[in-house]
Amino acid sequence: MGNNNVSEHFNAICNAMMESTSELVFFKDLDLKYRLVSNSFVELLGFDSSDNMIDKGTEELFNKNNVFNRFVARDKLVLEGINHVESYFELVPKTDGRQAYLAVTKRLIYDENDTPIGILGIGIDKTKEYEAKLSFNIEVQSLFGMSSDGLMAFIFDLTSWRILESNYRNDIQRFCYNLSEINDFKKLALETLIEHPDVNRLFEGFTPENLLRLYNDGRREFNLEYMVKGFSGSTKWIRFTSRTMLDPLSEHLIMVVKVFDIDAQMSINGNLLKAAEQDSMTGLLNHDYTFKYITNYLNTDGIDNTSVLLMIDVDNFKSVNDNYGHQTGDEVLIRVAQTIKNAFRSDDIKGRVGGDEFMVLMKNCGSKVAIDQKVPELIKSLNFSYSNGISTATISCSIGVSIYEGDSKSFDQLYYEADAALYRAKAAGKNSFAFEEPTIA
Repeated sequence: MGNNNVSEHFNAICNAMMESTSELVFFKDLDLKYRLVSNSFVELLGFDSSDNMIDKGTEELFNKNNVFNRFVARDKLVLEGINHVESYFELVPKTDGRQAYLAVTKRLIYDENDTPIGILGIGIDKTKEYEAKLSFNIEVQSLFGMSSDGLMAFIFDLTSWRILESNYRNDIQRFCYNLSEINDFKKLALETLIEHPDVNRLFEGFTPENLLRLYNDGRREFNLEYMVKGFSGSTKWIRFTSRTMLDPLSEHLIMVVKVFDIDAQMSINGNLLKAAEQDSMTGLLNHDYTFKYITNYLNTDGIDNTSVLLMIDVDNFKSVNDNYGHQTGDEVLIRVAQTIKNAFRSDDIKGRVGGDEFMVLMKNCGSKVAIDQKVPELIKSLNFSYSNGISTATISCSIGVSIYEGDSKSFDQLYYEADAALYRAKAAGKNSFAFEEPTIA
């Protein structure tokens, strides 16, 4: 068989391959004219058949789309480069005006005499990934944008473990000038953090491996509020938010982190919450929150400790109102509340639960001896004279005591026992106290 027949046979084989392969394949000669193109490549670009591309150069096919110079420059890198191989992503215009996004590898091809004859290109259609990447970039930049309450924002590449972009509010730039790596951010976060178990746990475990595991477990977002120190010489409430996403092209794990200044907001919210919990007259807890906090303590931290519930009632309070007026009555209640507040520790629970009724839970009392000393002292301090400038009222209180000794009593039971003890103290002459009566089996 002559060389011409061999060449014709080889061309037939190549054409058959171009028709059957699903790969995006093309071959250009040294004049950069297409000599072979796979049907899949033709269809992707939107041409009716390979005849629309064969024997045509880049300029004829793509010059109207202003990509001719870019395509030729990259082909010349293959022809004139050191390795004669180039791999890159390429946007290629389609006949319908849209663009295909290809991962292309081009290689210089030689004949049997080692003479260059053209460029073989093989591409992978990445258009769907490219379109997803565009949407991904829009979402990332939208998340990254700084708002008026923003302190700092970052885009982290968790796969390569580096900071891609960062932005800071003007007044804190000096605290962040050396944040060049993710580990720098992690260090700053831990150094400024005021103890918060959840936040400590997050940042201490802030590693590529842990964050990938959390992503795979479905933990794609974090939203934490906590206090930090070291910014502008004071403590500050901040909100840390993050969202982790997969880059559809690089398949790198990307995290957008933002830190917001919520100090003013937390101050307002804290005051509102405090107002909702407080009895407006005395400043102690109101009825609902007194019951709520005591119940919660007995079911959690106080479940195995000795605690004491006190029911405190102002003796003859109705006569105070009747004889001296409601303003004097209010001032007496405020004085009683202040005495109660001063008599107990800051973490004991103190509330006004009725008109002239108060309740205290003494946490973790230790021994009954301490209780035996504390209650008589309280009775004494609650016995005082009050003058409205015209007349003087003698004030006293009675107290009922119930003891919780890690014995799984419910709050309702403690309340019932203390209230019954208070009734007995009143019946015994007031200005006195009584303990719960032991249960007779």
